[in-house]
Amino acid sequence: MNKPRRKEIEAIEEKIKALQLTANAIKAEIESVRADEDDAFDNLSENLQNSERGEAMQTASSNLEEAEQELDDIESSCNEAITNLEAARE
Repeated sequence: MNKPRRKEIEAIEEKIKALQLTANAIKAEIESVRADEDDAFDNLSENLQNSERGEAMQTASSNLEEAEQELDDIESSCNEAITNLEAARE
């Protein structure tokens, strides 16, 4: 591979690293919202926790947790892409 293409690949790697940082920041925001939702649920009386409202809160928390996992998957995919790009540059 010639030098200009290696430079292009390096630039792409930097973009992927920026994507990872953005995904991690978004994940942290989601974690914060989920923690707030979990705290609100924990502060409900047992009757309200077992009500439709409590179930909705638990569902929301589960959905937020799934979103966090999807962002973890993005990070893993980015790491794999970087590894492959580094191999291509050699």
